[in-house]
Amino acid sequence: MSYHMDEEVNEAFIRLMDALCMWERNTGRASTLAFIPWEKDERMVVAVDGKPLPPEASFRDMEIPVKLAIERRRGLLYAEWGFKKEEKAA
Repeated sequence: MSYHMDEEVNEAFIRLMDALCMWERNTGRASTLAFIPWEKDERMVVAVDGKPLPPEASFRDMEIPVKLAIERRRGLLYAEWGFKKEEKAA
């Protein structure tokens, strides 16, 4: 499977996703990994729970787990900082 045009970077993606998947299985944790390049000739890579979305996934398919991960993290940060979700930091 090719995730990046540079072979070394591609292999690094594969090792990272394999390691995340194994670590998440062992710990019961979950994450979303997103690589969002700025150049048009590169493709986005999104992995949920250490498993990459298929290459034929649409931008919308990739956008949803990234947005959910950001919203979840934002909620955790608000709780950590003592804010309710509706409140804003001054």
